[in-house]
Amino acid sequence: MSVVIKDFRIIANKRVSENIYQLIVCAPEIANSAKPGQFCNLLPKNEVFLRRPFSISDVENENVTFLYEIVGIGTEAISKLMVNQTISIEGPLGNGFFIDEQKVAILVAGGIGYAPFPFLIKALNTKNVNYKLYHGVRNSKFLIKDENPKEISSDDGSVGFRGNVLELIEKENNWEHDSIKVYSCGPTQMLKASKEYFEKLNIDTELSTESRMACGIGICQGCPVEKADSSGFLLVCKDGPVFNSKAIRFS
Repeated sequence: MSVVIKDFRIIANKRVSENIYQLIVCAPEIANSAKPGQFCNLLPKNEVFLRRPFSISDVENENVTFLYEIVGIGTEAISKLMVNQTISIEGPLGNGFFIDEQKVAILVAGGIGYAPFPFLIKALNTKNVNYKLYHGVRNSKFLIKDENPKEISSDDGSVGFRGNVLELIEKENNWEHDSIKVYSCGPTQMLKASKEYFEKLNIDTELSTESRMACGIGICQGCPVEKADSSGFLLVCKDGPVFNSKAIRFS
């Protein structure tokens, strides 16, 4: 895998829902090699903080899309960048999803954990893999609207099913368990719940994890996740961010 570090031109940077933005950059070197589930480290010019990791949300020709939520000074600085300005990007990084072409894909997103799924859906469609997408949000203000059909849950019931995304899935669960594979991305507590729920059903599950990281390539050892057998640690940036649920554990 070829990783580049380069300034890329911004094509669009717009707000798409409550505190959530869509950044599109012209980055042909990344677009040509990126795989669903991988991420990039972004750094706006003239800022002194560490790079921020962002899932690759989509790829279209030479353009790469990122979805991100403003949660601190780094993402706030990125949200203020304008079209035709540049941003330093390192990527693509990490290991992505492994698509099982023999199984129906169940996609489980929590909040901004929806970010890697448009790219994954494009790959599923290319491989003629049927899928169903479930997306849990805090309320209707955080709903990300696009062309991908999805089942929605919200904590307050302002849109879709009232409850969390796993409660929605449990309500609708009528699948042949040996014919599906789950791909889940969201907050750590949601991933922990996904791991427990789907492993009890003996359903093959991949978890796209997140962590604060500095280098993005495994040198700084700053993004550990514990191995399932407690024998040591894996690194989110290098060994992940996508892991089989049976490979890791959450405290």
